[in-house]
Amino acid sequence: MKPGACQPASAFRRMFRHARALVAALAWLFALAPCAAIARTALENPSLASKIHHADRRRADAYAQLEAAYALLAAGDRRASAYLRRAATLQPNDARIHEQLGYTLLAEGNLTGAVAAFRAALALNPENERVRMQLVYAEDSRGKHRAATREAAAVVRQRGARALEACRAYHNIAGLPDRIMPKPWFAEFYFAPEYRTRGYVGVVPAQLRIGYSFIGEDVLSAYVSLRATRDNRSGGTGVGSQVFFDNSLVIAGGLRLRPWDGAPIFAFIEQGGAEDLVSQGRNRWRSDTRAGIVAGQEWEMAPRECPGELVARFVPIADFYAEAIWYSRYDNMIGFARIRPGLRLLESDNFAFEAYGLAAINFDTAGKSDNRFREVGAGIALKFYQPLRTALRAEIVNVSRSGQSSIVDHRIRLEQEFRF
Repeated sequence: MKPGACQPASAFRRMFRHARALVAALAWLFALAPCAAIARTALENPSLASKIHHADRRRADAYAQLEAAYALLAAGDRRASAYLRRAATLQPNDARIHEQLGYTLLAEGNLTGAVAAFRAALALNPENERVRMQLVYAEDSRGKHRAATREAAAVVRQRGARALEACRAYHNIAGLPDRIMPKPWFAEFYFAPEYRTRGYVGVVPAQLRIGYSFIGEDVLSAYVSLRATRDNRSGGTGVGSQVFFDNSLVIAGGLRLRPWDGAPIFAFIEQGGAEDLVSQGRNRWRSDTRAGIVAGQEWEMAPRECPGELVARFVPIADFYAEAIWYSRYDNMIGFARIRPGLRLLESDNFAFEAYGLAAINFDTAGKSDNRFREVGAGIALKFYQPLRTALRAEIVNVSRSGQSSIVDHRIRLEQEFRF
């Protein structure tokens, strides 16, 4: 064997020894990290370090744990929750410790832990409105809207100092489904069947959108959507096909941009494919690109009181909706805008009755008469908060189309729209 023939094997053994030494050094560093933190605390805040040392030595002393926890809280140190947990274990019947643990975990962003701590505090002191309202906000933040609704209703029933705050929270979240998609994923659903006496036509539009938010709650998001529209009158006739609505099934992917979380306006672009659900004398399946801007907002005065039974009210309300969308299938941009000002006349904790006026305009860039009209009318709405938010509307509308005489249209519509 020639000299040096085993050098590669020797080099490998040296590399292995060096790697093992490096791993050992890293392990020591990780093991010494808590000690380094303790040493740093001792140098920067001797009193705090003394309390922590005392609590660590006397783990069965609830007072020592609380003393360390409050000192850590005053210093803004996240280790406070660990000492509060020890204190809560040692004094399980002290509601104040569980409450403070809940606030601490809430500040850390640990919603699940905060909810558990607040519920432990409420089990010991069910009349504590302050803790129950924190539970409302924590459950709502983690998407458990039904649990938050129950807690808000419990505060309302107590008729205490926080009843009005609870009432407003209740009306914001009652009837919303629990969130089933983990953030930043989301799902949205829209369903609004309608019947119109003009043409004696019923139409069912529905849409499901599933997406992912890249920025904030919904500042920039990507999604896939399934959209369908079908009416009961469109289809073949003796002389050809007659179409009342855009009877189609559209599958698409898109991007949506809002200026900020919860903004009432957004821009979007989608690319997908659309299939005609009724024959229109053309290829049923076509590419579908659409892009546009959509805006919408609702306004109502915050409740001045929280009704249990049905009561008469005269609360001003209004909503606005507008869109301008370009459709590749029609090589046309179609715009629509509507405003509905009115009054809420009757209301209970699960029901509202409203009356309103409406004005709307529809236009396009291709000059098609079916897409150019104005509407003026009035309507009433029954709104139900439970078990899911639902609005049932009845409207009388005067419709004026370009180049045609105006007609009166009676409409009945059921609306459901929510995010889960």
